[in-house]
Amino acid sequence: MAAPFPGISGADAPTRPSRDLKEVPDRPTFRPGGAPDHARGSGRPPGAQAGARREAGSPAVNAFRLSIVSVAAVSLLVPAALARGASAEGLSCVGLSPPVDGVIIVPFDPGPGYEGHWGVDYQGDRDGLVQAAAGGTVIFSGRVVQNQAVTIDHGGGLWTSYSYLGHITVLTGEDVERGTVVGTVGGDTGHGDVHLSVRVDGEYIDPLRVMGCQARAPSAGLRLVGRS
Repeated sequence: MAAPFPGISGADAPTRPSRDLKEVPDRPTFRPGGAPDHARGSGRPPGAQAGARREAGSPAVNAFRLSIVSVAAVSLLVPAALARGASAEGLSCVGLSPPVDGVIIVPFDPGPGYEGHWGVDYQGDRDGLVQAAAGGTVIFSGRVVQNQAVTIDHGGGLWTSYSYLGHITVLTGEDVERGTVVGTVGGDTGHGDVHLSVRVDGEYIDPLRVMGCQARAPSAGLRLVGRS
């Protein structure tokens, strides 16, 4: 029951984008005269320049700058942290809801290439309702091979997919809320179960890492991912 299928294109097909990040060192800005900004005078009296240097190097100013840099770093690295495999505690603020009330009968067990199980399977009642794990926009609604599936974009690079549906009740492009019915249990598996997969920036992660979480410091920045 693996979520990805070889040869399948579209929203439910796995992607593996390159995530190489390179740190670019700060470089001085050069004026037409050829000298970097920090090597030229500012046009202010020497005393004013010295005062500005003292202010720029004060503990209060440095602490403020550090806080700005820290917030920016959290905003940029949230999707990367999810995809890299951060701890469950570090992912405590996305807070997805289970698509059905049933128990998990097949766990997340990825393998190389297209092998393995790239999500979790919930046991559900035949023809029972399958609900959106969070708010977002439906970006795929249809059949993949012999499987009816729905994929929702929750923003911030976070996608959820619901597979092995008996019937689909939403359309591509439709906005949904947490708990919106997206389909019914009962695809071509011969028994009542639902396959849920979660992707962050195209990388599959274990759905249990972001399921039913609570917000606590220092991971509050993870609320930047997804829509409730």
